[in-house]
Amino acid sequence: MNLSHFKPDLFILTPVSEVLGHITGSNAKGIAVIAQLEEGTETAALELLSKILKSVELDNTKDTLLLKAAPSTRFSLIALCRQTGCHTFLLFGATPLHLGLQLRMEKYTPFEINGLKGLWADSLSELEPSRELKTALWSALKSLFPN
Repeated sequence: MNLSHFKPDLFILTPVSEVLGHITGSNAKGIAVIAQLEEGTETAALELLSKILKSVELDNTKDTLLLKAAPSTRFSLIALCRQTGCHTFLLFGATPLHLGLQLRMEKYTPFEINGLKGLWADSLSELEPSRELKTALWSALKSLFPN
């Protein structure tokens, strides 16, 4: 058996109990938001995130849980959602693999896994200058959160 392609670091996950200590928000509507934020862009990124959530009638502090994830953060998103009661999640920049999701998914295409609804998008700093990415996000959000 050739293990030269085995990457053990992909399987080392931070316990959900540790991740919970880094989450903010009241979670009134059961929505987890995981955003990778690049150094020096946090303020602008969080302002954009607030606008994005308001566009679908969500308040970023009352309705959601927010995890500002470092690029090295790895944990089970499914376990986090189960423990916090979240039924929907939005990923900004965080890759599915880093969140224990071993499946292929397309950005800006809502999907369902284990009874949870989700959406994967580019990082907030990539979204900010791109009208094309914002349009793709808006279309996906309308599908995920129909009024």
